[in-house]
Amino acid sequence: MYPADILNLFPPFAHTNQVFVAMSFDKRFEPVWKDVFCPAIAALSSDGKSLSAHRVNITRKSDSIITEIVQNIAQSRLILADISTTGWYGRWLGRPRPIRNSNVMYELGIAHASRLPEEVIVVRADADPLDFDIAGVRVHQYPPDLEAARETVQGLLSDALRSVDQRRSIAVKKALRTLDPPMYMILQEFGDIAHPSINTMGQAVGSLERRGAIQRLLADGML
Repeated sequence: MYPADILNLFPPFAHTNQVFVAMSFDKRFEPVWKDVFCPAIAALSSDGKSLSAHRVNITRKSDSIITEIVQNIAQSRLILADISTTGWYGRWLGRPRPIRNSNVMYELGIAHASRLPEEVIVVRADADPLDFDIAGVRVHQYPPDLEAARETVQGLLSDALRSVDQRRSIAVKKALRTLDPPMYMILQEFGDIAHPSINTMGQAVGSLERRGAIQRLLADGML
């Protein structure tokens, strides 16, 4: 199943209290996972609930690994991508060219295409040249010292949570300004919102207000 097909199955807002971590599984990065990312994430909370770190290799809930990856990108509160250099090859601008984990870059691409900019935090441990595709993306560098790195990452995640909350607050205020009585009444309904029948001229005329309210709710992303 393609990522777009999976993403269309989920609502636009994340609803799990986890941070999806995209990073290399190389043993060199295991201390970063255990001593930097996990504690930095666990120290934070959202909506009064503690956050937890998640990698796709921890659980295998799906027969398809790409399905699990996209599900987590769609549902997680934030996405943290570590694109640190994993090796070198050839020469580029007179020096060996850095290699960055292709799986991480793929997951980062899905996250950038499907989530708010504030919800995707990109970090690295190196200062090596970045490929053209991500040269314009804000990539934060964390220090080699694990404790200092944990503080850096925790600060980045905390700032991201505040930015997302602020954006949502603005969106809610905007929605409240556009909400009219017919729209409000529809939002009070439980279960599926039924579209009015328009089999006859009388039904079409009588349902104009409801159909208009549904269209406005859909346009504002409230349905």
